Amino acid sequence: MNKINKILIISVFVCCFALNLVLADSTDCWTFAVDTYKKQDWKYWFDRVNQVWETDKEQYSKFLTVDQQKLILTKNDLNTAILNLKKYCCEKNKWWLSQKTCDDDKASFNPNAMDSEYLFDHIFDVMMRRLAWLTGDKNIYVKSNMTEVDDMWGKRREFITDKAEDLSWSDAQSIIDEYQKYWVKSKPNLWYDITEEVDRKFGPNSDSDFLKSVTWDNWIEWDKSGKVAEAMKNYDKWTLYDRYSNACAMSKYFYALLDYPYYDKNSDRWNFVKRLADWPCENATQTQIENENYYVQTVVQNSANLFMENYIEWYLQYLYDRSNKLKDIWRSSENRWVDVIRAIPYLLKNCVH
Repeated sequence: MNKINKILIISVFVCCFALNLVLADSTDCWTFAVDTYKKQDWKYWFDRVNQVWETDKEQYSKFLTVDQQKLILTKNDLNTAILNLKKYCCEKNKWWLSQKTCDDDKASFNPNAMDSEYLFDHIFDVMMRRLAWLTGDKNIYVKSNMTEVDDMWGKRREFITDKAEDLSWSDAQSIIDEYQKYWVKSKPNLWYDITEEVDRKFGPNSDSDFLKSVTWDNWIEWDKSGKVAEAMKNYDKWTLYDRYSNACAMSKYFYALLDYPYYDKNSDRWNFVKRLADWPCENATQTQIENENYYVQTVVQNSANLFMENYIEWYLQYLYDRSNKLKDIWRSSENRWVDVIRAIPYLLKNCVH
C-alpha cells in the first residue's frame, strides 16, 4: 500500500511539474512546436496550416480565393515558419516533450533559420525572405520546400540582373522608370495601406475578434472593416513598397489565423508577441525600404557613370579617328605637293619648246 501511495504521489508531482512548465511557458514552443510535420507522397504539412490556408473552408480566409491566398503566401511558407520555430525550440530545449518529435523532423530543419521562440517572428521572416530581405545562396528555405520568391520582386530582380549583365548598362532612365513602377507608394484611394487599421484592432481584440474585423464583408460597414479584406483581395496590384510596408500587418493576420484556437489574452506569451509585432517589426520594414531605395540610387549612379564613361570613350575615339584622318589627309597632300614640285621642271621644258 505504501508503494502504491508513493507511486501516486510521485505521479501527481510529475504531472504537476509538467503542467507548471506548460503554463509557465511564455514562448510559442508549446503552442505550435508540438505539432507533427507530416510527410506522405512527397507532400509535407502541419495540420493547422492545412486547416486554414489554401482552402475555401476556413471562415477567416475563405474571403480570398485559393489563388489569391497563394499569391500572398503559400502553405509551404507557413509550414516553414512553424518548422523554423520548432527547430529553435528543439535546439534550445525550450519545452518539456519527448525528443522523438524533434528527431523525426530534424532532417527538415533549415540551417539558416532565425533564432526566435515566437512564431510571429518566423512568419515575418518568411514574408521578408519572399521579398528578398536576405541575399545570397541561402535566401530561401529549401529544406522545407519554400522555393518561391514574391512574383513582383522576381520580375524586378530579373530586370536588374539583365541590366547588370548588359555590358552597355548605361540606360539610367529605364532603371528610374522601373523604380517608379515597383517602389512608389500606391495612391491612398486604392486602399492598400492597411497597417493602421490592423494595428488598431490587433491589440485590444482577441484573435477571433480581430480576424472577424479583418475579413468582414459587410459593405455597409466597409469603411470600418472591409478595407483590409478588400486590400488583400487586390494583393496582385500592390507595389513592392506596399508589400514591404504591410508586411507587419500581414504577419499579424497570419499569426492570428494560426493562433486563434489557442488564444489567451492574459498570457505572457501573447503580450510578448504584441510587443514584437509593433515597433521592432515596423522599424525593420522601413529600414529595408530605405536600403532598397539606396540600392536603386546606387544602381542609377553606376549606370550614369557608365554612360559618361562610354560617352567619353566614344568621344575620345572619335577625336582620335578624326586626328588620324586629318594626318592621313595632310600626309597625302604633302605627297601630292612633292609630286607637283618634281613635275615642274618637265612641265617647263615642254612649255619652252
